[in-house]
Amino acid sequence: MLRNIRYNALVLKVKAVGQSHREAWFLSAESGILHATVFGGPRSHLKGAVAPFHQGNLLLYYNPVKDYAKVTEFDVCTWRPGLREDYQRLMAAFALTETILSSYGSGGTWHEALNIAEATLDAYTEASEQLYRPLAVHFLWHWISLLGLNPSLEHCDRCGALLSAHALTFFVHGSLVCESCTHDGLALGAGARRWLHSIGQIPACSIARYSASPASISQAKNFVTVLLRESLGKRIQTWEII
Repeated sequence: MLRNIRYNALVLKVKAVGQSHREAWFLSAESGILHATVFGGPRSHLKGAVAPFHQGNLLLYYNPVKDYAKVTEFDVCTWRPGLREDYQRLMAAFALTETILSSYGSGGTWHEALNIAEATLDAYTEASEQLYRPLAVHFLWHWISLLGLNPSLEHCDRCGALLSAHALTFFVHGSLVCESCTHDGLALGAGARRWLHSIGQIPACSIARYSASPASISQAKNFVTVLLRESLGKRIQTWEII
């Protein structure tokens, strides 16, 4: 068994353990979610390197006897200091990392998961305040697609009818249903549906080119968070802030 393994990894979460050590969770392109201990006192260079949103080359040492992993090296390639310059931006970034952890790093498509997370965090570092919520919805919608949970935006899941460009739809128990079939559930207007369809085809860095009304963006945000809540079995608190 290999005891030293390298990864391309993003730091998702760091938690203090005692007075000197930390636990860290990473998203890696090679093995998904990783959990390891960061040893060292206040002068340890690893403490400054292993921080949320940092990304780089990670070396873990595995002890199969004691069944634990520790961080041996972490060469940071991307620091993203801009995420800490604004509280709302920081909370949106935490919503992203909490979503990743709650869904176990997407469950297998780790390289694509890391690409989506990396692109969104990079976009946030220089985004204006008006783009915070659209970027969050963009990430969540792409994450839903990665998990294979996205319902069709073009057909009613109940009767199969083609949804017109101006149709009002309702989200009911994981399905998007036309108003001929129901008037119950979470409403998703035509503007929100068209906007979701558009942003599903673009990278995070292009989100500013695809505008929508605040009402449509709010509806889209409610839709994607309810869809994820039903799938994950819980609602992430930071979703309320974005």
